[in-house]
Amino acid sequence: MRESSVNLSLRLILTPFLSSSVEYRADYGYFGLLAVHPSVKGKGLGSTLLSHAERSMLDEGLKQSGCQVVSPIPRLQTYYEQRGYYITGETEPWESDNLKQKAWFIMMRKDLVPSSSSDPRSVTKDPV
Repeated sequence: MRESSVNLSLRLILTPFLSSSVEYRADYGYFGLLAVHPSVKGKGLGSTLLSHAERSMLDEGLKQSGCQVVSPIPRLQTYYEQRGYYITGETEPWESDNLKQKAWFIMMRKDLVPSSSSDPRSVTKDPV
């Protein structure tokens, strides 16, 4: 498999409501920039986009999904943990002159292919 990336985005009436990018890396899929416009938060659109990203990774034969969350925003970590992601222990500094506090990226992963049917680390289901 070669490394490639796919841009998964949905735009409604010229206003971006959702966006994300997916990269297929050597041993796992990575998604970033998952964002939902504040006017449509809480409607399951982010979970749907995440589910599609995970399914595209499975379609490419990848067994894990990965993302990074920003340390000063703990609700992001909680969001992904509720969807089966776990902290790997890997961190990366976020270096910017515009930051008001120290921050770093926390790497999270999810096993897309569970070892058993009762494993909570399975593909995020569409909330439909």
